Amino acid sequence: MKSGDRTIKRIFISDLHMGDDRSLTTHSPEYPYCYGWLRDDDQAKRITMLADFLEYLIATPAACDELVILGDLFDQWVCPVAFEPTTYDRIVNQTKQNERIIVNLRKIASPDCPIALYFVPGNHDMLTPRSFMEKNFPGIQFIGEDNIGVFQQDTIAAEHGSQYTLFCGPNPGMGGRLPIGFYISRAAANKKAATGGDDIDIVDALEAVIHDFFKDIISFYMTGMKEIYEAIAKGMELALDTPIVMNGLNCVHDAPTVEEVADAYADLWKRWERRRPQGVSALQAMMNELFHLHGVAEKHYFEPNTAKIVVFGHTHKYMTRGYHRIGDDLHPALLGGHCDYIYANSGTWINDHPYCSYVQTELNPGDNKHYVRLLRYESQQNPAIPLADEKYITLA
Repeated sequence: MKSGDRTIKRIFISDLHMGDDRSLTTHSPEYPYCYGWLRDDDQAKRITMLADFLEYLIATPAACDELVILGDLFDQWVCPVAFEPTTYDRIVNQTKQNERIIVNLRKIASPDCPIALYFVPGNHDMLTPRSFMEKNFPGIQFIGEDNIGVFQQDTIAAEHGSQYTLFCGPNPGMGGRLPIGFYISRAAANKKAATGGDDIDIVDALEAVIHDFFKDIISFYMTGMKEIYEAIAKGMELALDTPIVMNGLNCVHDAPTVEEVADAYADLWKRWERRRPQGVSALQAMMNELFHLHGVAEKHYFEPNTAKIVVFGHTHKYMTRGYHRIGDDLHPALLGGHCDYIYANSGTWINDHPYCSYVQTELNPGDNKHYVRLLRYESQQNPAIPLADEKYITLA
């Protein structure tokens, strides 16, 4: 939707990680703990909060003209190794706990709602078919080809961000396009379901391996992928001969063992270097996996001046970062207010993170400014609490 001369507000959310009914219940004796990342529990009722947030948007047209979901709305990756991988139909149509979220998303997608709804796939929902989304959320605008999508409007470029990372960018090993991050997530979910404790994501698993087995990022990079995955699996208390049930997902028709998965991705470094997707080296992709993605925004959008505002998800770390261009160089803007370029990350809503964060942009031709705000949702009474200073670019 182009703005013309009118003000337009967009909200970007990501990394919601809706799971299926199995992820929200216990399965004793083997899996006595819930493992879903978006859940209602004693610490936080995040499923309820997300449903409330969507209801707030529906009831408050002035808050949002477009809602853009930047990936990982669904979670097909977080699933113990002994379970069949979940399906999108099970998450959307067979999980009672998700009903209010799904109902409200369908309301927003409907042509009767003044809010336009966009969906860009992430890595945890990278296999979501366009046909599934259009059937289950009539009116939704699906942005994604080959498991990657970029929302581009009014000097904004927004995407999930996983395509720039070594473990989560589309990269077949066992078949199809699933990267090794899928199998790391299966191992992490297995440990969570079996032993409890904090939710574990790929970055947690990698940092543990780097800390325990390697001295620095260079030695980590030089180590074979087989050894890295096997070390991660060991840290998640899986044996090399543990099977990982696939049931045909993404062309994997058997249940490969941990060792077979490690063998299948053993040459990941070399395969990545041969392709260099988006011109990103394997070492850069490794660093992108562990740290913020603002460097990607700088290289791929700001330096060539193809976007003024970039919004990513994926890292689960909310942030905004402004830049000034001096000659050919970009320099961080130390304060809020006017910037030449702005990077923002929408963060996440999963239970182990402190805030339900999101990014709001406001294109305001009357002020000749395009604002970027990093906000958190607490309740319908406190729906937009600032997490950082407001930033803006001036319109051309």
